[in-house]
Amino acid sequence: MRIERVYIPCHRRGIHRTRCCVASIRHWYPDIPISLIKDEIGGPFDTRDIQTCWDIDILPTGGKRFGGGIIKLEALLLPERQRCLILDDDIVFLGRVIDRLERFDEDFIVACHGGPPEQFERHYFDLRRLQQFDADFQYRGGAFNSGQLVATTGIFRQEAVAALLNMKEPPTVARPDIFKVSDQGLLNYLLLKRWQEGGITLRHDAFMWWSEWLEPGRVAVDDLRRYHDFAVLLHWAGPKPASLGAMRHPEILSFFNELFYSRIPEAFKQRIAQSEEAASQRERKLRAAAERMLREHAGREPID
Repeated sequence: MRIERVYIPCHRRGIHRTRCCVASIRHWYPDIPISLIKDEIGGPFDTRDIQTCWDIDILPTGGKRFGGGIIKLEALLLPERQRCLILDDDIVFLGRVIDRLERFDEDFIVACHGGPPEQFERHYFDLRRLQQFDADFQYRGGAFNSGQLVATTGIFRQEAVAALLNMKEPPTVARPDIFKVSDQGLLNYLLLKRWQEGGITLRHDAFMWWSEWLEPGRVAVDDLRRYHDFAVLLHWAGPKPASLGAMRHPEILSFFNELFYSRIPEAFKQRIAQSEEAASQRERKLRAAAERMLREHAGREPID
């Protein structure tokens, strides 16, 4: 079944990764509609280079601040029915993965990734507390990383998740003692429960490679240039360095970063450089202020 649109949540500190993500999708799919979902928790940021030069639009959120993966619900809870792909911004396509996903007709497709059993509760949910919260829910396996999700909108409604969230700004999970990693535990629960009830169809498919699994050299830049189709996406899930060059498999990121800038006029490049320098100055000031506060606190006499 056809995937009609790709949604990519993004924020100011990760916009360099968003550019790589967009370029990688356009490398394989020049025409598929792509929408950014902008999280302005760190302040407004300019995406005109992405929109203008790569034919991307913005899903309006009214300038909301999210501060985490809960932003994905902006796409998932859209009222009209649409089959879409929702992606974290630390992802690139290594081939025509959408063709692979369009062979399936299920409402939702997830990349099964349970991880080590001893880390399950850290990444998904506390099963004991979840059983107390919802005695009807029976976990039978199938936990997934929520960074890449084929979804059908118009199925889940706002009221279905309202009780699970603190609907302030930024929104947060109401029971972080149960649901872990921002949206991940919550989405696992929502989809697996609705699937258990027969309300949705759900498929698990290994369409994601984690960057830590991928052996160095397994994907060469020449493969990407020649459109060698791995039919998967590559995800740098988890903590990562701020710089593209310091991340694992920097040659892949460099290829898509260079591809992105190949379409950018010089005026945009100068604006991007100025914006990045201003952001770096803000980061340095914030870091210096935090270090100063720590020093001042360390120098105080303890209170009996």
